[in-house]
Amino acid sequence: MILSRLKQDVQCKEGFKPVLVDQRALVDKMLARYSGEFTVFRELLQNSDDAGSTSAEISFRSDAPSKSTDLDSTPVSNWTIRNNGRAFTDDDWNRLTKIGVITYVPILPSR
Repeated sequence: MILSRLKQDVQCKEGFKPVLVDQRALVDKMLARYSGEFTVFRELLQNSDDAGSTSAEISFRSDAPSKSTDLDSTPVSNWTIRNNGRAFTDDDWNRLTKIGVITYVPILPSR
């Protein structure tokens, strides 16, 4: 009964009413997940693992005249991540424009 009433409330003569999304709030919420130090690198390493990689390398380059290897005090001008997993496909590139879309089904341990 409640479900059919809800369906009637949502439907209009032409079909279903569009769902409105506060895109800025959604982007802010997603970015908040990556606010921790080095979180983006953890995510990139997870993506490497998802691509079947057995090896990954993150390289940092600085144009500053410093011999320091401390990332807290050396300005980084470029960083690169490489792995030996599956290459990016057109579908992978297309998914970059979507936020909050699960692209894989997690495998849960069997009991």
